[in-house]
Amino acid sequence: MQWQPAEEREVEGMKATRSGSAVRAVTRRDFTKPVRVAASAKPRAKSEVFGTIAQHVGIHRRDVAGVFHVMGSMIKADLSKSGSGSSRSIRGS
Repeated sequence: MQWQPAEEREVEGMKATRSGSAVRAVTRRDFTKPVRVAASAKPRAKSEVFGTIAQHVGIHRRDVAGVFHVMGSMIKADLSKSGSGSSRSIRGS
């Protein structure tokens, strides 16, 4: 079988990639509407936050954890001395 882009072939409901592994089929989400999440009586655990986000977005919990990991690294870098959030880069002071 000759290689075809993932958009052109599917394997048992899963899209195939160049390496031959299958990834989950992408579903269309309407991100224009707010998501309804019930309030929690006590502070949510990190795993509960990741699980809720994964459930509503339709991705794996480990992917949500990866996003938070990268976002934390970006925030740390931006707030460092040489980052865009440093006091030396504030204009007008």
